Amino acid sequence: MNTIVADKSHIEYIKMVEDHPDNKDFIGAWTIEEHLEALQNDNYQHLVFEVEQQLVGYCILQDLIHPDHSILLKRFAIDVKGKGYGYQAVEGIKQHVFTHLQPNRLWLDVRYFNERAMKLYEKANFRKEGIFKKASLMDDQYVDLHIYAMLREEYEKYT
Repeated sequence: MNTIVADKSHIEYIKMVEDHPDNKDFIGAWTIEEHLEALQNDNYQHLVFEVEQQLVGYCILQDLIHPDHSILLKRFAIDVKGKGYGYQAVEGIKQHVFTHLQPNRLWLDVRYFNERAMKLYEKANFRKEGIFKKASLMDDQYVDLHIYAMLREEYEKYT
């Protein structure tokens, strides 16, 4: 799997993955304009994942210039499901973030009912740090977010 820093040529693909019914309840969605603005903002980075020259997913990293060196994996989705690409992509994200962006911490949140994602992050050696109670508004209802993180020292230990 190749991990590629996305550019505006990837935005239509990213938007298609975000808007797919299989992903709607698990990730947020931006407009094309919001994605384009983020591409111009040093605080964000989009990545796409490619297998055999086919795009299979994407992610958005946020807080690249955070004073505490803590990067948020804001959004992550795999388009081609059931082939192990999610795990490969998470490994690619970790390698890219800790090798090129040099944070102290990489963290993310997962809606409480997304058990598949939680298992994936745990398999990839992220630690569950806690729960943000009713922190995300979804369909006029607040839902809990489970918080996962990995420190640089933990990444280095597992690689």
